[in-house]
Amino acid sequence: MSNKQELVDFLRQECRERGCSLRRLSVNSGLSPATVSNIITRKYQPALSSLNHLADYLGVKREYLWQLAGLLEDMDHEAETTFSDKHIRVTIDVAQETKDGLDFIRRPGQTYNGVIQELLELWKRQLWETTRVPLAVEAGQKS
Repeated sequence: MSNKQELVDFLRQECRERGCSLRRLSVNSGLSPATVSNIITRKYQPALSSLNHLADYLGVKREYLWQLAGLLEDMDHEAETTFSDKHIRVTIDVAQETKDGLDFIRRPGQTYNGVIQELLELWKRQLWETTRVPLAVEAGQKS
């Protein structure tokens, strides 16, 4: 069985066990239904970020999905493993740092997407509060 078929079988099995559709898997993991559909139909090699979203939602190691997708030869590696492709290594490092930071502030049961949405709202409020001119000052300047 090819690695890509193993990934498809794994995703279908996870959906069966969770009683959810592939569309629900897409939405819950923060991906578009088209992305998951293309992974299932094997129209293209899934991006690391897509696999990371799926792994985070499903609660499995990211490396496991990378292996199922054919990106890793075997599971005998650690975080310090040197990957031959510099871009993959950078992507892995950034993804892990981002995940670690989000794990630090994430509440139990909260999705990564939920944390990011909360952060964006917080930053918007802070930006608004720091850039707007208080009404009293504004009114005083017009006098």
